[in-house]
Amino acid sequence: TLENQNQDNPTSFEPEETKMDQRQAENGPAAALSVRVYHILVKHKGSRSPVSKQDPTGKTIQARSVSDAGEILQALRGALEQNLSLDLFKQVAKEISDCDGTVQDGGDLGQLFRGNMIPEFENVAFNLKVGELSSIVETPVGLHLLYRAE
Repeated sequence: TLENQNQDNPTSFEPEETKMDQRQAENGPAAALSVRVYHILVKHKGSRSPVSKQDPTGKTIQARSVSDAGEILQALRGALEQNLSLDLFKQVAKEISDCDGTVQDGGDLGQLFRGNMIPEFENVAFNLKVGELSSIVETPVGLHLLYRAE
């Protein structure tokens, strides 16, 4: 017998990747086990760490309200939607993002797995379709825009 036989039909052989693709097609993007996400972070005075490489002293961030950060991201989102692509998103992230860990890589968070992120962030990341831009996501770190690449 084949070790990878389908449990429901022992006479058929189906690779696990095919079954996952079918589950994802049936259940939508949220069925994915992992996603590749890029993000743009805009910090504000209430952020957990209100400094960044973009603003090492924190002077600008500490003067920025949550509302101001939201307006910045809303304007960016509108501009990105006009000609949305991963390359454009990465370019904007390199110029704007307050995320020190990803700014040089255009906001690349890499492959993300369920249960390893802040719940608000994870819920949005796993519900995006590939090539889709999120609405604004608020976390203790600041406000984010997410782009799902895979």
